[in-house]
Amino acid sequence: MKWVKRILMAVAFLVVVAALGFGGRLFFLGKKSQETPTNELGHEAGHLKACGEKPNCVSSQADPDSRFYIEPIKGSNIEVLWDNLHMLLKEMGYKEESATSNYLHYTDTSKVFKFVDDIEFLLQKDEGVIELRSRSRVGYSDMGVNRKRLEKIKTMLQPRL
Repeated sequence: MKWVKRILMAVAFLVVVAALGFGGRLFFLGKKSQETPTNELGHEAGHLKACGEKPNCVSSQADPDSRFYIEPIKGSNIEVLWDNLHMLLKEMGYKEESATSNYLHYTDTSKVFKFVDDIEFLLQKDEGVIELRSRSRVGYSDMGVNRKRLEKIKTMLQPRL
């Protein structure tokens, strides 16, 4: 009977160590995600940065047949829509990092582990389109969080048209 108790204690110890290691790793990644990436944000020649290979990003400028693609925002009076978008993002509690006449960069931070995601919008006035991109700074998968976030923003923006 003593050997069963010892085995159970050893298993319990290993479970606790693994849980602490996993939790510590998540907190480390949360801290790491607070560093703003310098070469992974912004736009050039009318294009937001590409998503890359990890499934932690969505973009309206990705290949429409890829898992990264999301529909852009379209509207007849795109400049009014742009202004409404800017106000909506502030109302939703996202943190403004950068704003110009045709580019918005906001961040969203998760509550528990403080993971930071970047949310970007690029106004294409002549085309009547607002391009969008949302990407997690760390981790492999985002479990659909970035897509859900942008879909929610688009849905909330519709009544303001």
